[in-house]
Amino acid sequence: MVERNAAIRLIKSYSEDGMKRWKRQTNYGKRSYVESFFSRLKQTFGFNFRNKSEINRGKELLLKCYLLNQFTDIGMAKFEMAT
Repeated sequence: MVERNAAIRLIKSYSEDGMKRWKRQTNYGKRSYVESFFSRLKQTFGFNFRNKSEINRGKELLLKCYLLNQFTDIGMAKFEMAT
């Protein structure tokens, strides 16, 4: 509760854009990006690893992350400004 009160005081001490400034300063919202990434990873490839050894599990995770990034790049829409 003490941390929350300190954060509220800090937000109020800023001008009208206090909430935006506080979010940038404290990296607020990073957790949701990480949680959504792992959610996509589990939905795409499943929850379990196929390899037994810890080294191969690490390699499997890196490969899955690489593939998920490639899938994201392929499916990302390209936007252009209309004049």
